Amino acid sequence: MTKKIFISGGAGFIGTNLISKLIKSKESIITVFDDFSNSYPNFRKIFKNEIKGKRIKIIKSDLINKQKLFKAIKNHHVVYHLAANSDISLAINNPLIDFKGTQITSNILEACRLNKIQHIIYTSGSGIYGDTKKTLYENKINNLEPVSFYGASKLACEGLMSAYSHMYNMKITVFRMANIIGKYSTHGVIYDFLKKLKKNKKKLLILGNGTQNKSYLHVEDLITAFLNVTKKQKKKYDIFNVSTDDLITVNKIANTIFKVTNLKTKKTYTGGNIGWKGDVSYIKLSNKKLKKIGWNYKYNTSLAVEKTIKENIYLLNGK
Repeated sequence: MTKKIFISGGAGFIGTNLISKLIKSKESIITVFDDFSNSYPNFRKIFKNEIKGKRIKIIKSDLINKQKLFKAIKNHHVVYHLAANSDISLAINNPLIDFKGTQITSNILEACRLNKIQHIIYTSGSGIYGDTKKTLYENKINNLEPVSFYGASKLACEGLMSAYSHMYNMKITVFRMANIIGKYSTHGVIYDFLKKLKKNKKKLLILGNGTQNKSYLHVEDLITAFLNVTKKQKKKYDIFNVSTDDLITVNKIANTIFKVTNLKTKKTYTGGNIGWKGDVSYIKLSNKKLKKIGWNYKYNTSLAVEKTIKENIYLLNGK
């Protein structure tokens, strides 16, 4: 049976990696609905043959456009809702960027309801937890206090997901992700460092004091969770943290870049415990729930960081 898959924000970092995996199965036909504002620049080039062969259909549009969305989503079996603002700091001066994320999630859910689509995979994030020094267990959290508009929007979207699942018997899987890194990066600390180093290899400005300590998960391990965990999900609505068990500081990430590239670069700092208003200094997620149903990561944080640097080294070399 041919499975028709709809991906909002499918031309972005995670979407590009997900599609690279999905097209290996000849049973998948994919619709990408994306306004291409945060897309991977070479998306169309990578999938040129699949687009020409109509295995991938691209609809360039904003998810705010209900009429276009409702028409495009018809007759699909699964929806991956990946679309979101990827630059959290932008909301400092424009909170509406993230509030829009809640609106488009409402549109996605309503489109699924009206078209009787019964399975949604949603990428939430660790931002819903706020800034805490504790290991976070998804089923043992009493108080969720986001410190960014991004986190607040994701939390609101989870509420909508839960309500739609219970009201309309829809299967919904929510992944609260660690920092996702890997091939086809379009944002994030490694991406930013490589872009900065292309301009100036002698000095690297680090936001904050460099001691921010977080989990980083390679996108390949996230895709494995997408494709395998959802098959084993027993509840109609369920939430999973997806992360490694270890952490890495921003300073260590910079040092790893210097090691991989053989650069002798001086680090400078803006100062403070966080990089920007809404950033967090520490995040560690418990992945025990995922491990209980058979998932595990292939790359720990250090390996994921080193692999990502090598996969995106072209940003430094300008190729």
